[in-house]
Amino acid sequence: WMRMLLVGFYSNEEAVVMDQLLRRHAQVQDTALVQTLALRPRQVRRILEGRLMRDGLVRRETEGEGATAKTFYTISPGCVAQTAARLQKLEDSLARAGSAEYQCPKCLRGFESLD
Repeated sequence: WMRMLLVGFYSNEEAVVMDQLLRRHAQVQDTALVQTLALRPRQVRRILEGRLMRDGLVRRETEGEGATAKTFYTISPGCVAQTAARLQKLEDSLARAGSAEYQCPKCLRGFESLD
């Protein structure tokens, strides 16, 4: 269901980068993602540090200091909770917004939303 969320709420690039992190289940350097996805380094960092980090799906960890510093990205421990909360919010808004019955404009026959 995480992939469904990514496809539904994020751009294709964000979904592909996040999918790579999900598949690897480990800390990944942005340079490894650059090689795997054939994207530019700046583009990969922008994707990772953009909405994915702001939404709490990705976490950044830096080892070392100065020129020898290495940056790794991994799935955030709160990722599942963030995803569940977002899907629940969507479900609640859909329940409030729509009625349970629809009416055909031509024949005026009523249908339930599950039909």
